[in-house]
Amino acid sequence: MAGATVREILTLPPLAGTEILAGASGLDREVRGVNVMEVPDIETYVAPGEVLLTTAYPVRDNPARLVEMLPELAARGLAALAIKPLRYLDHIPEELIQVADELNFPVLIVAGDTSFNEVIGAVLSLVIDLRMGELFLEELITSHQLEEDFLRRRARMFGWKLTGPLAVVIAECRRPASGPAGLLAAAQAGLDPQALAWVRGQRVLAISPWPGAGRPEPSPERWYEELERYGAKPSVVAVGTVVDRLSELVTSHQTARQALQIGRRTGRRCVCHDSLGFERMILAAPTAQLQAFVTEQIGPLVQHDAERGTELCRTLEVYLDLGNAAATARRVFIHYNTMKHRLRRIVELTGADLNAPRTRMLLALALEARRLIGDHPPMPPER
Repeated sequence: MAGATVREILTLPPLAGTEILAGASGLDREVRGVNVMEVPDIETYVAPGEVLLTTAYPVRDNPARLVEMLPELAARGLAALAIKPLRYLDHIPEELIQVADELNFPVLIVAGDTSFNEVIGAVLSLVIDLRMGELFLEELITSHQLEEDFLRRRARMFGWKLTGPLAVVIAECRRPASGPAGLLAAAQAGLDPQALAWVRGQRVLAISPWPGAGRPEPSPERWYEELERYGAKPSVVAVGTVVDRLSELVTSHQTARQALQIGRRTGRRCVCHDSLGFERMILAAPTAQLQAFVTEQIGPLVQHDAERGTELCRTLEVYLDLGNAAATARRVFIHYNTMKHRLRRIVELTGADLNAPRTRMLLALALEARRLIGDHPPMPPER
């Protein structure tokens, strides 16, 4: 699910025969409404996402005005400029094509018999339908009170095939995608051809089959890459728990949000809630208890690193993972003698026996808990 684009409105019957004069690379700009140019200084009267219709009557004596206004229209987020030129313009300025292409701003030439009223009606109807669909998708993943039969009827009304196991997937992005059509294309390429996607602030949300009979396994990694391709700059993609009913998508959404938080804190770019049992077990404990446990196990290391700029916690984490001092030295790019010195310092500060399995487990748990809850001021251990 995504908003309407310039490319999509060109398929509407009232715009049949429309020519793309310039700015074809901007056809995925989002369309939110329609405006009609009635004055030469229209720039201050437009809103982001509008398609500006004109017969060019206000600039009939100065066609170059179309070229002058184009950068400002693009800067204000206009979706496209659509001109019906035959009656009041005998030619389109050549410079208009060059500037529009440079700005990736669509300039359209509509047929001479085009009715602006019909265009406005058709475009607004499409925009409203898509917006209603987006609102229903939000309701689908946030409302606990809706019955399954009602949800399925509504989904069929929108033409959506939401059957079989489903999951909510969230991508947190550093910037919005280049266009709503790109979002939908990315979700359908990376997740499933029946996936639906929409934007909420800096996040892209999707509902996707996961997986159904005869479908390949959806790929969060591929969705991440597809979003990058469309300019969204994702930082984390998180998959919620898989559910069988539309009325259970609320749970999938909640768990996707929890997985997103874990992915963000642990620096992972793709996470699935159902594979985060260890992390969820840690976060189930009260934060105060986790803070106390971290301080008890590795508090002196955290404090030493903070005060002296050392990397004892990182060294210990790698050492526990590899179980070998020489391999750890290579991984963290230090000399073996430096590695031995760090291990001695870790033992001095913590009093830990690094050869004891239970001690190693507790230290690893503390390091993971610290990663999940972040750094906090050291708390003295209870005596």
